[in-house]
Amino acid sequence: TADTMDIDTLGYKNRIAGTDKWNDLILKVSLEEDIDPIFVKCIMTLESAGDADLIHYNSNNTYDSGLMQINSTWANSFDLEKLTTDYEYAIRCGIKIIKLKIAAAVRNGKEPTPYEVAWRYNGYCEAGKRYALSDQARKDTSEVQGGIATNPTTASYTSGDTFTRAQIS
Repeated sequence: TADTMDIDTLGYKNRIAGTDKWNDLILKVSLEEDIDPIFVKCIMTLESAGDADLIHYNSNNTYDSGLMQINSTWANSFDLEKLTTDYEYAIRCGIKIIKLKIAAAVRNGKEPTPYEVAWRYNGYCEAGKRYALSDQARKDTSEVQGGIATNPTTASYTSGDTFTRAQIS
């Protein structure tokens, strides 16, 4: 069960390591956007494992691109070309989507837990739920625990942090 699995059993160790090179940029943009950098790192881990050039083509004729795997349906809101070339922009766009998903959860009477927000980030459908559940299983058993911090500026994150032993409140 997920309760007894560790992070290596779930296969996320390499995915998390792939995002480590982005820690300083995640921290910078997250603090500027007033959102928990650990949650942003979790979404990046889930989405691209830190592969800034990743483009994933979906069966519905859309595609996801960049560090935060932003879907092409966001073309009216974001410059899709920049998502694989301007990494700060890509993280900032992902954070804007995360914030929209948090607001949608609250608006619909749901607590914006990491699971709920990850589910909404991945499409609020059965496939998105399965994807978010796999991430939730990792979160439940890894070093990242708790919910999304409401005031990340008061947390003790510093440049170079690995974000691996943090407690999110």
